[in-house]
Amino acid sequence: MILTENEDAADLQTNQKFAQSLSQASIFKRYDNHYLYTFPSEALVPHPMVDPLEVSQNMSNEYWKPMYQETFRFLTQIEFKSRSLEQINEVSDLPVVQPV
Repeated sequence: MILTENEDAADLQTNQKFAQSLSQASIFKRYDNHYLYTFPSEALVPHPMVDPLEVSQNMSNEYWKPMYQETFRFLTQIEFKSRSLEQINEVSDLPVVQPV
């Protein structure tokens, strides 16, 4: 799950608690391979998984390329490298993201 501290359309703490609860064993099920990343407010990411050209709160997601690449990695390899989201450049070991 990828979140942002600048979220204004959902409650950040509720989403973080939900994400953390997925990795805890319960009487129902434990969900392995679950990841949580939250963009800090200074990254100026308004809503992570929207159109990269979208502007909200005078911000846009400059980190969309590595974010899309890490989403691809997760869906194809069940792996996630959060450090990739600390840069705006593409990740070299993943397929190139097509321009918008």
